[in-house]
Amino acid sequence: DLHSFPTRRSSDLEIVYQKSVKFAPDIFAIMLGTNDATEWSKAEPTFVSEYRILLDSFIEQFPNARFIMMVSPPVVDGNEFSIPNGPIRDNVNPVQRELAKEYGFETLDLREEFEATENFESLYLRPNRDKVHFTKAGAQYVAQRVWDIAKDLRF
Repeated sequence: DLHSFPTRRSSDLEIVYQKSVKFAPDIFAIMLGTNDATEWSKAEPTFVSEYRILLDSFIEQFPNARFIMMVSPPVVDGNEFSIPNGPIRDNVNPVQRELAKEYGFETLDLREEFEATENFESLYLRPNRDKVHFTKAGAQYVAQRVWDIAKDLRF
């Protein structure tokens, strides 16, 4: 129950949470934290605990579900949303990897995969000032990689 979710955006998160619960998926592909990097000093004190609240809630409600933790990809500094790449790389990504290991989730490390792709910025991230959200090719790449993992999950 996210009514006690101690976040500065609890109403927005609760709406997304309720929609995901109503959907009742068998597989969760989770990637949270990119926006938190914008003001990491404010997000850091509760980031891990809030992430655990969310994960524990999903696990409690869907004990037979499988989970894929997606490690946030890089963004390009100077993007329209002022989301800095450094805190994603240095703070958010390590938490995502650690939680995936702690919970025994499959991991899709989009940071590593994007950075291993020549010209990922122009191929996978929207151009101009955006430089954060996926292009069509980026979304297709991520969807394919999630499918590559999901098709081999055992229930």
